[in-house]
Amino acid sequence: MESSRRLEERLKHFNEEQLKLIFRNAAAIQLTDGCNSCCPDCGLGAKNGVRDFIRFDFLKTLFSDYGSELEKSECPLYYASEPFDYQDGSKGYQDVHNLFIKCTGYSPFVSTSLPKGHEEEILRFVLGYNRPNEQEKNRFFTRFIGRLSLTTANYERVNEVFQRIASELGCEDKTLDEWVVRYNKDRKDEIKRYGCTDSIEIFDFYNEDTCGELHSKRLGERHKDNLGKNGIICKHGTLITPENVYNLQAVRPSRKHLLGQILTPIDPEHFEIIPSAKLGRSYSLFLLKGRKRLK
Repeated sequence: MESSRRLEERLKHFNEEQLKLIFRNAAAIQLTDGCNSCCPDCGLGAKNGVRDFIRFDFLKTLFSDYGSELEKSECPLYYASEPFDYQDGSKGYQDVHNLFIKCTGYSPFVSTSLPKGHEEEILRFVLGYNRPNEQEKNRFFTRFIGRLSLTTANYERVNEVFQRIASELGCEDKTLDEWVVRYNKDRKDEIKRYGCTDSIEIFDFYNEDTCGELHSKRLGERHKDNLGKNGIICKHGTLITPENVYNLQAVRPSRKHLLGQILTPIDPEHFEIIPSAKLGRSYSLFLLKGRKRLK
């Protein structure tokens, strides 16, 4: 598959000051159009299967030219997508992530659903054993994965790889369950920790009882008659995808906005963007911030 280069053509229509504002207020950079995980209730509305991607060489240009702006934005490198689906020739997500750190000095948060074929690569980073040799050690080579989404759909294949790694490392007594954080289905605000998870921020496990509510939060067409109170978007700002640049605004889920989001293409002729804003303690105050515009 080759990149359509639609984003590259689109950005040519913006002037330099507009581009700086877009990247300074980036809520996310979505590396691929579509996701191979194909979760049935994606809270961000990801398309099934990767259809397009941003070229690595173009990302290198963007990160180099707008590194200081992107550092201020603290944006992740995925949205309605799976980070480890990214592939441009020999370049994968790790290459993009480390390039981003090199250009911005910031290591973005990563959540992954452990796509097929990447289980061992991801688990080795999470468990902290895939380390550089002495000559390669530098601050750009990090264990950067912040969240693993384990569900009944991927648990068995991930556990199989985990057991092989554990055996190799002489840790046969360890189980995958000992390395995860479980949500108590009766007290969802409480987290019970099992084992050592200090190599990552949080290790999520969703079982059949809690997956539907915690993971999808009742969003999208299937839940239109019983939508959740909040969406899963926790940041306003701009969204850069392989096809275009958008304003991203979080709103209450409704019949009109089933995912709790509004995506509006940014027009260089009638330029305005939503300033970057993160979710704080008040969800209502966060929603109000999404109504602001910069021109």
